[in-house]
Amino acid sequence: MEQILIVTATQKSYQALTKAIFSCYGKVISAWLSNGTDARRKISDSNYSMIIINAPLPDEFGAELSQFAVSQSGAGVLLLVKSDIFEDVSDSVIDDGVIVLPKPLSPVRLSLSIRHALAIHRKLDSLEAENRKIRIRLDDLRIINRAKCVLIECCGMTEPEAHSYIEKRAMDTRQTRRDVANELIGIHKPE
Repeated sequence: MEQILIVTATQKSYQALTKAIFSCYGKVISAWLSNGTDARRKISDSNYSMIIINAPLPDEFGAELSQFAVSQSGAGVLLLVKSDIFEDVSDSVIDDGVIVLPKPLSPVRLSLSIRHALAIHRKLDSLEAENRKIRIRLDDLRIINRAKCVLIECCGMTEPEAHSYIEKRAMDTRQTRRDVANELIGIHKPE
């Protein structure tokens, strides 16, 4: 179930947006905030799939909030503005990845934009997960290479011998190569 944050000045506009969203995409949970200050706090603390900002807000216009939302979360961000300023606002936030829609909203345009925003969110989530895996692997390799250096210096092994030693010890003790490497670094740590 997708979580959507709707930032709009009045509860009436929140209810209208919620109704429009549920009519075209029913698998969502929505939350409402009425100003940019509270929204910034909530965006930093929560993980939303999509954030919809209905400009203007009582304490700011909303373009800055949309840029903040994109920079602080992996959510797809929709910014709703009056049609007479649509082009100017769109030009100012498009490079940040904000989807700008002119008001009044058409149901088809809103539906497509929601689907695009959710697709952006899903892609960013998968890229972040892949990035975390790569960082862990690089950290593992860094620690293992450090342990190899310890074995080369302390025990006079060659690099292939140190590599084989770590691999064999990991298999024999049913540990990860990283755990074995950390042990070796700890044992041979200079006092």
